[in-house]
Amino acid sequence: MIFLPVLNIVSCRFSPRDSVNCCWNRLRSFLYKDGLLAALFLCWVLPNSANGSEWVEVEVGNDSGDTHLWPYFYTATRFVDINSIKKKDGFIFYSELIDSSEPISPNVKSLIVNKKSLCNGKTVVWRRFAIFRTPMGQGKPIMKLNPNETESISIGSAGFLSDNFVCNLVRKSVK
Repeated sequence: MIFLPVLNIVSCRFSPRDSVNCCWNRLRSFLYKDGLLAALFLCWVLPNSANGSEWVEVEVGNDSGDTHLWPYFYTATRFVDINSIKKKDGFIFYSELIDSSEPISPNVKSLIVNKKSLCNGKTVVWRRFAIFRTPMGQGKPIMKLNPNETESISIGSAGFLSDNFVCNLVRKSVK
């Protein structure tokens, strides 16, 4: 269907100035009549389905702003992407979004962390993460890191609650 308007635009055969006007008018007609609905649909669908994430808010605990490697936030809201949860070789892999309620730095509003867990309630590995200047991990990250570092988690901490949420989901799905 997209090829038809392109063929009609190419078929304008007038003087150079009239040809440009003809092509512009046909293109504008296509975009307003035929393509507007498709363009709106694509603008809505692509950003919402491109990454396939389904973020679910989790409890934040007594240290909601703790980001393990660097202090980015005083307080934050935390989410787990339930579509990212995978079990492999005895580990659970998942993504967590840490969205700032009160940032320390005005340039860092959110992080998306890929974690690996044994579901032992003691440690979780920060495999990689991306830092965003915008809320909710939207847009292009300003930095990506692959620390592959182990975080010790304690009962009641934000890291523990996120990990516990994921591990409980996995346990329930196995039963």
